[in-house]
Amino acid sequence: MKMTMSNHAREDRADRLTYIAMTVGFGEVVVEKINGDCRECLTNTGVLIIKPLNKELMITAYICDMDKAFAIYKGAGNVGRMPTYLHQRICRNAVHLKIQNTVRY
Repeated sequence: MKMTMSNHAREDRADRLTYIAMTVGFGEVVVEKINGDCRECLTNTGVLIIKPLNKELMITAYICDMDKAFAIYKGAGNVGRMPTYLHQRICRNAVHLKIQNTVRY
């Protein structure tokens, strides 16, 4: 995935984004939900990318937890269960999520 990054992502979140790139990967967007003036984009690797509505610019990204993933999935108008592959991937990411929440970026 090639995308322009905001100064916040490039400067303040470089360590987190590098960690994501080196461990779980960014993947491809599978669910997108509008939240105010931003788009919350959940990828097939369980990463949440925040973008502005009007352009392809990454504001920030982080490894998504299950509660947030369900909220995005349902909020995007999906009914029924989250796809198994996505649910399993988010579960496998739990160890990375713990690291991400422990280390201050």
